[in-house]
Amino acid sequence: MLKDNDIQYTYRPLTAKDIGAFYDVRFSVRENRIHPHQVNLLDRDLLIEKIGQGGGWLCERDGEVVGFCLPVLTEKPFITGLFIRPAHHTHGIGRELLERSVRWLREQGARSVELVTDPGSRADGFYQHLGWKRHGLDEFGCQVVFTLDLT
Repeated sequence: MLKDNDIQYTYRPLTAKDIGAFYDVRFSVRENRIHPHQVNLLDRDLLIEKIGQGGGWLCERDGEVVGFCLPVLTEKPFITGLFIRPAHHTHGIGRELLERSVRWLREQGARSVELVTDPGSRADGFYQHLGWKRHGLDEFGCQVVFTLDLT
């Protein structure tokens, strides 16, 4: 459990039982909305499969899920999503969730990790601030690709 002034946040692994909260947090954001080519990524069975890998984390406050990070181990490991309810931005939740997820990827033997986010968004600046390498746009021409060397 981490404490931010009088606000207590609890972190725990993401499970399939958290799917409702996952979608709720995902759709609470004002930036990085779902792009048309990403709709298929919201498929419940696909999400359960990704969660089943065991690397996802979520953050709760008073029993409410306020953020999550879901890494996925594939040939090219990536962060499927890191989303925090807007009311809980600037409390270090994103950094903590990302660190836990990256640590898990390292433990699984990943040598690098990739993610995408909308250019000019808060997340764009967040990843740059944390030392992720910013590349050009993805193959759909709408999101910036970031990578982090894990070696």
